[in-house]
Amino acid sequence: MVASEEHLPSLGFADDTNVLANTLANLCILHEWVLYFMRFSLMQLNHSKCELVGRGADGAPVTEAAVAAAGIAIDGHSLIPLAQSTPIRYLGVHCCFDGDWSAQHRKLLATLQLFRGAKPPTSTTSEAQATFKDRRCSMDQIV
Repeated sequence: MVASEEHLPSLGFADDTNVLANTLANLCILHEWVLYFMRFSLMQLNHSKCELVGRGADGAPVTEAAVAAAGIAIDGHSLIPLAQSTPIRYLGVHCCFDGDWSAQHRKLLATLQLFRGAKPPTSTTSEAQATFKDRRCSMDQIV
């Protein structure tokens, strides 16, 4: 007898969860499963902390109308899709759906500068990057 294998396309750690789907219809199914799990566990989703970003099969960004038509909402609050250039955070990493990592780069530079006691650069211009490179130190020096 072969056991059936279930696959739930989600990433979760503590209170940080992502749900991944290849269509809005599949996202709706996963969304219903998450809502069921939350009710079963006596927990609630905070709609103001939930983010939705994606694109259709044609590569165009998912629209608010398409999300509403799919019935994806939390406690009656519609989810408004973010622009693909808007950074989202997952497990502390800032990433953009369009592949731009500059937000994470800025955050990392600021964190490194914080440990060094220096003022973090306010931009990612070549001058700010050159200044950072001149002041860099090894991890042994930070610890």
